[in-house]
Amino acid sequence: MNQIYFLIYVIITFFISLYLTSKSNSSHKYITFIISYWILAHSVLGTEYFIIDIKSLPFDFQPNRIILILFLCYLVLIFIRESTHGRDKIVFLRYEQYLYLYILFSIVSAYFHSRKIVTLKDFIVINTSILTFVVIYLVLKRNADRGMIKAFCKAFLILCSISSIIGILQFLIDPNFFRLGSHRGAFSFFLRSNGVFHAEYIQSYYLISGIILTLFLVLSKKLKYFLVTLFFTGIILTFHRMSWITGVILITLYISKFKKNEKWKMVAAGAIAVSIIFLISFLNPYDINRVKNSALFRDRLLSNTMTGRENTYDMVLKNIKKGWLIGFGGKRSDVYYYGMLAAGTSKRLLRVKQVLFITGFWK
Repeated sequence: MNQIYFLIYVIITFFISLYLTSKSNSSHKYITFIISYWILAHSVLGTEYFIIDIKSLPFDFQPNRIILILFLCYLVLIFIRESTHGRDKIVFLRYEQYLYLYILFSIVSAYFHSRKIVTLKDFIVINTSILTFVVIYLVLKRNADRGMIKAFCKAFLILCSISSIIGILQFLIDPNFFRLGSHRGAFSFFLRSNGVFHAEYIQSYYLISGIILTLFLVLSKKLKYFLVTLFFTGIILTFHRMSWITGVILITLYISKFKKNEKWKMVAAGAIAVSIIFLISFLNPYDINRVKNSALFRDRLLSNTMTGRENTYDMVLKNIKKGWLIGFGGKRSDVYYYGMLAAGTSKRLLRVKQVLFITGFWK
């Protein structure tokens, strides 16, 4: 059934992207549409149901790779045109040299660790996300305008709104509704809400970014407080504690810095979101004891999860000085594997600190 929902979502977001593009005053409609649609639908288009696999080609077509090919062809055509008809002046910003050096360093260090494991073709495929970022950055640097950026912001807020609503439905009605990835438990028989994403923490990070955009860009007060409440409710339903803390700190800083005279309104929005969760948890007064004895209190809020994390971070800090420049590679590294086992981490959780070992300290 979810496959039908995914298809409906892809079609609806396609028309939403068309609408946002048509209403924008951007001078580059095609670029505006492609990136707006990617913002709205990339998490669903990246699933196995929409990946185009052509047997005669050495790789399949995923959203990132399609954008990479389209924009790379665009940049090549622009380069050819400018080489024959004159070139516009390109301004290089100071930070860009460090950005390019970092990207180059990341690719080189990744190749150093994977050259004996994968072929050159596989290495290029693995690093398409980095190459896609560079190509999109170059395209936007050349063509981005105010209308395009506004369309992107609207697409992002629509994505967060849809994902929050889906996350609420996942928690209240059907935990498997529109579920793309992980099935991590929240408490009792409830699962953490993923929204339209593959994991609850990705949902949280997007919604936190959505709150930031809402607080600074949405002018209508009613719409602003509604979206903040909706997004914060979505964050709470992920049961990702770091995101809870980050969301509270974010709203607190915003109130204290920018909205001192409207504290009660922002506090009310947060209180409504928190109240929704408690109402959900205590709909039936006879279930209070069941909930108190559930995993929410025993395994999430009251359990000791710091000891294992302290051991993990201690292992990371001790080993990072041995490979501070380019790290130790990925999960295939013996240093990573046995270090995590020594820290008391199960094999299932060995991927938690993988990033710290991919490109070393600078990552």
